[in-house]
Amino acid sequence: MKKSIKYMAIAASLPLALSTTGCESIDTEQLIGAGLGAVGGYAACQLSGANDTECAALVLAGAAIGYGISKYLDAQDEDTYQVVQAQALELPADSTETIEMTDSDTGNTIAMQPTNGFVNAAGEQCRILDTEYVKAGETYTEQDTFCLGPDGWGASTATPA
Repeated sequence: MKKSIKYMAIAASLPLALSTTGCESIDTEQLIGAGLGAVGGYAACQLSGANDTECAALVLAGAAIGYGISKYLDAQDEDTYQVVQAQALELPADSTETIEMTDSDTGNTIAMQPTNGFVNAAGEQCRILDTEYVKAGETYTEQDTFCLGPDGWGASTATPA
């Protein structure tokens, strides 16, 4: 009974420990992944009848694996975002076409459409992109400005005159 409570406490506290490390930004999905992995490690401990040292290792390994999988899926979404963004920026400024992709690994959807084109004060072509991102059933929208400089398209704070 004491063993059960001890390892469940470890499993539950790992996501909190990860979130306060300060080494890098950890988002909610990565914390959930670590927590679920830790709980999976705890379940493996209980099913296997492992000793204390083995249980601690299983819980920690589960957390690390859960975190790693979640981080990989976030990177997949970022790759999809970059592809959609590049395609949307190549559309004419007055296009009504929307570029949309669904990430095959995560099931999340990203859609972008240029809504306004203008020339900034430096004489660069600029585009405003409307973005809709559906992640885990939640819809997020944003509007970003990009200008075409010597190194290609880049985020900008420029606004139409």
